[in-house]
Amino acid sequence: VLIEVQIWNVKDFEKRVVYNLCQTYGNQLKSGKIYFDINPVIALTITDFKLFPSTEKVISCFYFQEEEDHLPYQENELKLVFVELPKFTKQLEDLESVIDKWIFFIKEAPNLEIIPDQLKEIPQLEKALTIANQAGFSESELEKIWKQEMALWDWRGALNFAKREGREEGREEIRLEGREQGRLEGKYQIAKQMKAAGLPLSDIAQYTGLTIDEINQLS
Repeated sequence: VLIEVQIWNVKDFEKRVVYNLCQTYGNQLKSGKIYFDINPVIALTITDFKLFPSTEKVISCFYFQEEEDHLPYQENELKLVFVELPKFTKQLEDLESVIDKWIFFIKEAPNLEIIPDQLKEIPQLEKALTIANQAGFSESELEKIWKQEMALWDWRGALNFAKREGREEGREEIRLEGREQGRLEGKYQIAKQMKAAGLPLSDIAQYTGLTIDEINQLS
């Protein structure tokens, strides 16, 4: 199972999910192995945005099937599963299934200091909360994590503010329209903040659309 949490609906995100799923599946066939040795692969992607606005389903599953009769392919080897957190509106007292409780935990973990009684039947959540609270990190590691989080939230906030105010630079950044200069300046500023926070260059490139060489030249 491939698990990914995606905060922003960045360009070509959907293609990357499919690529990673197929690459993981194909990489199983090493020298000396046969097709029987290949295991099914599921890509579980948790998004902090609505990926499929035409439906209010929280969980969506996709796999190979016949186009007209919807007959499933004989070997259900590849599956895409998406969990859209903004669509999950259940409160703590409304949780019914184990899946409900896991999704609630993923969405509300930053606001939890202890595991509520309703979630204690899942012992793994206690460990997950400990990880989420960053227990065991040194002061310097916590500082680095904090800077990374601040850089990401600063960027997200800047985009939302620009969109809300209707500034020309904001519209250029969000809609990829308008003057090239204003758009690039915004990307460079964002990339500088993310680079200063110690985020991987590949992540910065993914979020800003800049190349690795362009990011390396930023000071």
